[in-house]
Amino acid sequence: MHYRCYFFGAHGQLVGAETIEHESETEALAAARKAFAQRAHATGYELRQGKRTIEARDFARHPRSLADATRAA
Repeated sequence: MHYRCYFFGAHGQLVGAETIEHESETEALAAARKAFAQRAHATGYELRQGKRTIEARDFARHPRSLADATRAA
């Protein structure tokens, strides 16, 4: 399946995007979290499949969640 992960900066601006291809949503989520953890300049991400949002995280507003996402990667 095709997914798209968008990465956002501290002010909500788009700072990158990546296409993710995995058979399951669970695998795509793990790949998105790993890709996010590797982008020091990103403070949030959104994983989408077409128009459907799978997961959206804004760590600029919720910094404690950053550690959780990094561990999950």
